[in-house]
Amino acid sequence: MAEAVNFYAAWQPVRINVGGGSTSSDYGIETGFFINSTGLQWTSSPGNAGAAQDEFGGWLVCNWWHEEPQLFFRNIYYNTPKLFTPCSCADVYLIPEFV
Repeated sequence: MAEAVNFYAAWQPVRINVGGGSTSSDYGIETGFFINSTGLQWTSSPGNAGAAQDEFGGWLVCNWWHEEPQLFFRNIYYNTPKLFTPCSCADVYLIPEFV
């Protein structure tokens, strides 16, 4: 995830790196990727994925700056009644394929 980058938007660019979790010693929070029934997920709140304090709201693929499909993650801490999806984006699931 592109953590510690403030884009002031409800979605942010993604960098997926194995072992890319981080820990905050101030709060005892560990972030990272995991796989569940809907595919690859990320959480800012392990053990409470999907809880109110978790920032992850799903994946978006958008035709964005480079005129190529780009992967973004949706922030859910914005207090909106319905998550807005730009017209050049689509909600997607990242399903692992094991070879």
